[in-house]
This record gives sequence, structure tokens and C-alpha cells, in this order.
Amino acid sequence: MKKLFSLLTVLIALFMLASVVAAKSDTGKENELGKFNNREDVEWAIKKVRKATEKYKDVNRAIKDGYLPTDFLVPNMGYHYVKPTLVDGKINPLTPEVLLYVPTEKGLKLVGVEYLSTAEDSSLFGRSFDPANTAAGIPPSLHAWIWEHNPKGTFTPFNENVANIPGSASITHEGH
Repeated sequence: MKKLFSLLTVLIALFMLASVVAAKSDTGKENELGKFNNREDVEWAIKKVRKATEKYKDVNRAIKDGYLPTDFLVPNMGYHYVKPTLVDGKINPLTPEVLLYVPTEKGLKLVGVEYLSTAEDSSLFGRSFDPANTAAGIPPSLHAWIWEHNPKGTFTPFNENVANIPGSASITHEGH
């Protein structure tokens, strides 16, 4: 009986230690995610997002990872590749819900990301999300032009440097 009590004591102590370590680990993640919502840390945050999305410069990698292409080019935005499983009330800056591409002579070029949230009060990079467009079925969103300069600002929805290229709407998404 004494051995059983000692074993239980050790197991409880290990469980408590694991709980403390897990709590500290979650706090660290929470603190880092909090930095993504601080206006003073925007440059740091954009570098992190660029690093996390660089693999998606290859549109085939985006498709392989579950991003689905839309069939039309949005003027001054480009093609939207959406990962539906990410569209919820949780925002992870390193896994954007949408990748933005424009057609070039060499194929599609990654120009930015877009965050979508089902929560009405979402914010990221120290900025509130743009309101939902309920008529179009688009939840609150925030664009981040991290791969193509936007003269109106990194987080402005439309980018005049991403033009509506005549004839580009007919480009198919097969065989990129």
C-alpha cells in the first residue's frame, strides 16, 4: 500500500509539473501572437509572415496544402486562393486564410495574403479587420500586401500596383 501511495504521489507531481510547463509554453505562444497585434512590431510581424508564406510563391504548393483557387480575377487584388478549413474565429498570422496571386508571363505571382474571420471584432497588426461584406458572403477581412508594394498602405484592401490585366480572367488554374 505504501508503494502504491508513493507511486501515486510521483504521478501527481509529474502531472502538475507537466501542467506548469504546458501553461508556460502556451503563454509564450500567446505572447508571440500578441506581438502580431502590436503596431510597433509590424515590421517584425511582416518578416515572420513572409517567411511562413514564402513556400507559396509556388502556387502548386499552395494547392497541395489545401488552398483552393477562385475562378475570377478581382481588380486590384488578384486571384484569391482560399483555405476553407482556416476560415473561423481564430486568426493565426502565420497561416493566412487567403493567398493573393496575379498572373505574369512566368505564371502566377504571390503578391499578398488576406485574413478572414467569422468573429466581428478581429484585429491583427494593430489594425481592425474591414467589416464583413454580407451581400457577397465575405466575412471581416484584412489584406496584407507583403510581397507587392501598395502605395496606399500595406493593409489597404485594394492595390493599384495589382491591376486588372485584360484577358487575365480567362487564365485557367490547371498546370501552373
